[in-house]
Amino acid sequence: MGVSADRLQLMQDLLDQAITPDPDFAAAYAERAVIHQAWFYTNRKPVASELQLAEADLATGRRLAPDNAKVLGAGGVYLTLIEHDYEKAIAAFDAATARGLSDSIWLLVYSMGIDTQR
Repeated sequence: MGVSADRLQLMQDLLDQAITPDPDFAAAYAERAVIHQAWFYTNRKPVASELQLAEADLATGRRLAPDNAKVLGAGGVYLTLIEHDYEKAIAAFDAATARGLSDSIWLLVYSMGIDTQR
């Protein structure tokens, strides 16, 4: 993932600020889950706590809005980067794109899963 540590931290800070006044903002939890996964996956913060934070945010997003496109996409990212379960990841991304997910960075991770299955 070609995002600088400063940019990742800025995105995480902004998502923290978005969630504070609106703790039911499922898409923000999904986005923040992906940030925590990026910290872990890129070895910028290779600690188990980042993975636990990602899992907690993903669980919260799923509880709040299980059919939200970004929540489904964040699950696909987790399945791709962390669990390496590409078949389930592709299914999650297919569900997410069917619900309108079109962010290019998410679709880049989606393509990693597809390429791995070939």
